[in-house]
Amino acid sequence: MEMNVTHETVRMNETVLDRALEQPVELEYTLPDYYPSIFKLLKCRVTPHIYACRTSGDKLVMDGVAVVHLLYVDEEENQLHSIVQKIPFSKSSDLNADIQSPMISYQATTDYVNCRVVNPRKIDLRGAVTIQLVVTSRRDEVILADAQGAGIQLRRSSLPSSGEQLWENRQFSISEQIDLEGHPSVGELLAVEMVAVPDSCKLIANKAISKGTAYLHIIYRTQEESARIHTLDTEIPVSQILDMPGVDEDYQCDVRYEVTTVETSTIEGGLEIEADITVCCFAFLPRELQMITDAFSTSYQITPTKKRIRVTGKQETFHQKVMLSQSFDLPQLREIYDSYATITNLSGTLSDDMIDFTASLNLILSGADENGDPVIDERSIPVSFQIAQRYSCGDPVVEAEAIPIMIDHMIEGQRADLKITVFLSGKITCSHEVDMMTDIMVDEDTPKDVSTDALTLYYPEPGEDIWEIAKRFSTSIEAIMRENELEQPVINDEGMLMIPIVR
Repeated sequence: MEMNVTHETVRMNETVLDRALEQPVELEYTLPDYYPSIFKLLKCRVTPHIYACRTSGDKLVMDGVAVVHLLYVDEEENQLHSIVQKIPFSKSSDLNADIQSPMISYQATTDYVNCRVVNPRKIDLRGAVTIQLVVTSRRDEVILADAQGAGIQLRRSSLPSSGEQLWENRQFSISEQIDLEGHPSVGELLAVEMVAVPDSCKLIANKAISKGTAYLHIIYRTQEESARIHTLDTEIPVSQILDMPGVDEDYQCDVRYEVTTVETSTIEGGLEIEADITVCCFAFLPRELQMITDAFSTSYQITPTKKRIRVTGKQETFHQKVMLSQSFDLPQLREIYDSYATITNLSGTLSDDMIDFTASLNLILSGADENGDPVIDERSIPVSFQIAQRYSCGDPVVEAEAIPIMIDHMIEGQRADLKITVFLSGKITCSHEVDMMTDIMVDEDTPKDVSTDALTLYYPEPGEDIWEIAKRFSTSIEAIMRENELEQPVINDEGMLMIPIVR
């Protein structure tokens, strides 16, 4: 009896690179003549950014910048001063193959930084940045689509899949004038911080349209005789259109912004801000992956060929603002000038209809002690929070990033109260390992010994799969369900089954 077999090619996504890269950061810096000499170095921190990422043949190349922030006190006036330096770098990694249409995910963090004052005019810095890199690529897989004849019975399954995936990034610039009407005039800028987060993403034919908000935080010394420390916060809308060939309205998208550099200059009546921002857009097409996972023949012995494949299941993205409140004693500080925060060691687990997060909240508080001398207070605080999220999956993986966008602080006596607004974004992914059938062969020289009885009685246990029963008796699942008037392919109650024999 002739059997007809057909195959199809399905597109899968596989991780081709998952590794951590280390980038050294080194700086020898001599203060310009117009800067006062260093009496005491209060804080030295490094913030790494990746502003471009691309593949070139079998290599992945990333261009980035490590922004060095130095905060020190001069001896003559005992005042705070700030130095910002940018250290560009380029990092490459072998991909071991020429990858087409890769999906690239990365996160750069400071590993360590050591800073010392060589002399009152010179600083030496040594540190390292770690880049966690994940590259996903498309792979075509040939699987069994159908088989007919020779009494072949097929078990078909369906799995949710992220399907086709696309990725694109680009850097763009924004320019904005900040009106200081109602604020003290600027004497010396001490810090300019900006973070940008997405608000929306819309996909049309071959393009992604993203909109977001840049949160700008400025700390400066005023021109007044008292030379007080003053802060200014404002929001700037941002938007960008990316070319993404192949994308359309059926795709889902996720966007990430990263502010790589910020330049500030004083103008009449205010400040002029120029910033470079990198936008990354991830698009994926949800679909149901149809596959054959098992087969048998009612008449002959067969030889199936299977392959274990990891399937990236459905993905759900989330973007949400979370408020963190912290209160603690500050025995050194009597006044807070400014507060800076980062969140590290973020981990999320799904339980019921919630995602539970744990993380480390790292705070840097600058201010003055009871004598009016500038001081820094640093602390790392374990925090936990949760957000509502419904997701059904056997083994979900939560990937998230938390960015502090606004901090309100108040100090009363030795007690400090902080409210930190955090932008939380990420995705939940479910992956499955399945045995897909890629081919099947029937040995027509070895027919099965089938029962000559027209009907066989069988007493199943609750929970038994009718497919396995049909396979055991070399009959069809349709025949068993029809004969016994069953609606579900799993036995729910104890009882008797009539097993018709299919020849």
